[in-house]
Amino acid sequence: MNRVFALTGNGVEWSKLKLPALITNDPVILHGLNSKIKYVRLVRRILNQKTYWFAQLVCEGEPYQKPKNIIGDGTVGIDLGVSTVAIVGDTETIWTHAAVELNSKQKEVRKLQRKMDRQRRAGNPGNFNPNGTVKKGSKRWKKSNRYKKTAAKKREIERKQAAYRKSLHGKLVNQTLKLGKNIKTEKVSVKAWQKNWGKSIGFKSPSSFQSELKRKAENANGEVLMFSTRYTALSQTCLCGNKQKKSLSQRVHNCSKCGLTMQRDILSAYLSRHVDPKTTCGHSNTWYCDQSVS
Repeated sequence: MNRVFALTGNGVEWSKLKLPALITNDPVILHGLNSKIKYVRLVRRILNQKTYWFAQLVCEGEPYQKPKNIIGDGTVGIDLGVSTVAIVGDTETIWTHAAVELNSKQKEVRKLQRKMDRQRRAGNPGNFNPNGTVKKGSKRWKKSNRYKKTAAKKREIERKQAAYRKSLHGKLVNQTLKLGKNIKTEKVSVKAWQKNWGKSIGFKSPSSFQSELKRKAENANGEVLMFSTRYTALSQTCLCGNKQKKSLSQRVHNCSKCGLTMQRDILSAYLSRHVDPKTTCGHSNTWYCDQSVS
């Protein structure tokens, strides 16, 4: 069944159904309404356990660019960690905890999960063994109204956290692109981090920051260059070229050769700016710098 929506006046028309829209003076919305509209689709979202419908416009042309989000032309080096990120540009250095303003709701979520488990067991006593384990085979699960209400509370908490985390990542991405749209960083494996720091990775979601940064940089005609940590080992390298292994607990770089002392993540981000991935040697423990540093 084809569902064709039309945006007319202050609402959406679908066949004989006419839905009035609530249009605000937000510059992003006004820019979309003034652009050529290719498609209109209705999107249902559940906010605070209430159902809302949004008319999503697929427009032709360039998206709205806020005046405060200026795109720079410089080169930026990034060192992405499990819970921190260091960003070094031509004129500014940023070192911060990822999603630092996001408050964990894990205790509240775990409390609701235990409540859901009790409600599920009370409503489905025949699906459990005497020792409390779930019986094998196919089963029919009954979901009580109280169980559905508890599950809705849990989903709402997770939705708010995800939305706020996305907003914080977008803010940090805009700060990064203000320093420059040419990004250089080590290619880290977030999946490998999940084995040791699963809760922190799920809470901070560094992979979302990476994907958002790459998307916005490419839209601004920039690029994100990633190079293997196997051959660069920037966290173990000093400006003088000396390499010294460090444990994860050692957060300050102290060179035994030249005496340089610097925060470990910031130094790695600075070195990332000067790595040339196109000439990085993939068959030896060597990497080349596109600018002399001393």
